[in-house]
Amino acid sequence: MKKLALLSLAILSILNYGSAQKDEVELKPTKVSEHVYMLEGRGGNIGLTIGEDGVAIIDNQFADLSEKIQNAILELGGGKVDYVINTHLHGDHTGGNENFSENGATIIAQQNVRERLSKEQHNELWERTTPARPKAALPVITFEKSINLYFNNNELYIFHAASGHTDGDAAIFFKDENVIHVGDNFVTYGFPFIDKYSGGTLNGMIDFNEQVLKIIDEDTKIIPGHGALSKKEDLKAFNNLLTEIRELLLNEIRAGKTVKEAIEAKPLAKYEEEWGGNFISSDNFILLTWDDLKANN
Repeated sequence: MKKLALLSLAILSILNYGSAQKDEVELKPTKVSEHVYMLEGRGGNIGLTIGEDGVAIIDNQFADLSEKIQNAILELGGGKVDYVINTHLHGDHTGGNENFSENGATIIAQQNVRERLSKEQHNELWERTTPARPKAALPVITFEKSINLYFNNNELYIFHAASGHTDGDAAIFFKDENVIHVGDNFVTYGFPFIDKYSGGTLNGMIDFNEQVLKIIDEDTKIIPGHGALSKKEDLKAFNNLLTEIRELLLNEIRAGKTVKEAIEAKPLAKYEEEWGGNFISSDNFILLTWDDLKANN
């Protein structure tokens, strides 16, 4: 009986801790343009448009934040969400899909997002398995290359430029307000996560960003997957570093090294001060990019 009581107390403590974490999250809204906002909280940055046609959001963080996100939208003058656009499949961007769908939202994504969300996913690096998502969490409108949404006096150009962060990446360009959400192909926390288990490649990430750079200008406001609102020069600098890093890794491959030998050689050491100590270490970055670079050298 005593063990049962202790177990119950432990479970209650865990639940209270999770609830406390949720309660501690503050959603920070930033007005980006007349009809577009960025919401920062726990997970990927949310893009938001509010206007006469209704509300559309780009990504939605975690499921336990859906109510907070909806309340933040109400405080900004919006109503219930009409459209959810996913930049890719990861749970810190799509965790609220089911909640918003059940409240009437239509989910839009690149076709590989639906395919992957409907199946169990496994990440070998962290030995983590994610179960298939329920039907309500799946996109109901999908596209291969691009799709346009005309909403709130804006043309939203939603396009899949390349398989970079994953094979289902999409950028969303608000053409009439010169704002673009690029998902996790651009982050400001350090080495980006290239999810090779979901079809991501370093070559693809560089190509994706190059295509984005071609269609934006110096005044374009960029919402990254994680981090502060940015400009074209920030994305360009980020992509230049990725290109430098790719060449360093290709040099290791051309020298005939194994991935273990390359990691031991520390070819990315000079980037550690700016990009190290965060979500992805330089060693893990090499592990995640090596196979594709070697195959396409």
